[in-house]
Amino acid sequence: MRYISFYNVKGGTAKTHSAISFAIILSQKYKKRVLFVDIDPQSSATKSLGCYNENDEDGILSIADVMLAKEPIAEKAIKHSKYGVDVIPSSFDLLGADRTVMGDVLHPQQFHLKTQLKPLENDYDFCIFDFSPYPTITAVNALCITDDVLVPIKLGKYGTDGLENVIESVVELKDFNPKLVIRGCFSTMYSRAKLNTDGLSELKEALAPFGLPVYNTYIRNTCKVGESESTDPVVISAPKCTATEDYYELVDEYLQSIS
Repeated sequence: MRYISFYNVKGGTAKTHSAISFAIILSQKYKKRVLFVDIDPQSSATKSLGCYNENDEDGILSIADVMLAKEPIAEKAIKHSKYGVDVIPSSFDLLGADRTVMGDVLHPQQFHLKTQLKPLENDYDFCIFDFSPYPTITAVNALCITDDVLVPIKLGKYGTDGLENVIESVVELKDFNPKLVIRGCFSTMYSRAKLNTDGLSELKEALAPFGLPVYNTYIRNTCKVGESESTDPVVISAPKCTATEDYYELVDEYLQSIS
């Protein structure tokens, strides 16, 4: 199983939309077995994939339970979405779970998730993490097993704010996970405005000293993405819109980059 993290400490970059689209395309077009792990307490991805515990029913596990468990229980937390993607859902309980794990000074804090997901590695081809913009111990856990970090960036005056923090996080965690790499950055909500066309060139120049690639594919801005929040994910609800076309190209470009 190859682990992919959609990670940026800056909010508003279409990180969740990108992670969901990526997962669905890998499953439906490429027939890959995909596990989606939502590690954002806001649970936007979980809700979009139809796996949220709306009524707070007892016995339904989430990533919070997985992080707190002493024995592997991740398989019991998996929900099967109607899009062909399996999901370990999130909930606001993850906030408390993070505090509990941080307070456990007797055990290595950064490998809880690795222990939980290792028994599933032969069951899936890809595992995709959707992050909160805020630093959490669950985020550290995810990066400690990640192969490829993909960084969505909304171009603009402050588009690259926080990028140095992303790079620093990856460099620091390489001691725990030598395979961790920023596979590429990509632009989201792109328009033909001069701010965006100039910004794409500037982004490539800014990342060049770090040796970080920028994918040629950028995700064009469309109202269909926002509309999809009340229906199905955009690659399902608007299969012919520009953003959907771009996400298909991005997945193809990513797969070529790891082949």
